[in-house]
Amino acid sequence: MISTGIAAAILAASVTFTYFFCLRPMKRGQCAMTSCMPTSKPMGREAEIVQLRQEIQDLRR
Repeated sequence: MISTGIAAAILAASVTFTYFFCLRPMKRGQCAMTSCMPTSKPMGREAEIVQLRQEIQDLRR
């Protein structure tokens, strides 16, 4: 019974931490993964492909 309680507590803690440190910042637009991406205007698929190819060429040099 105690091991079930510990497992439930760990599950609740992981869900809580995931919400507060991942999901809530993403809703507010403060996600760490989007901080390096330009937010000035949304890009189309083709424009993004061109930009990514340019970044790959720059990294290869």
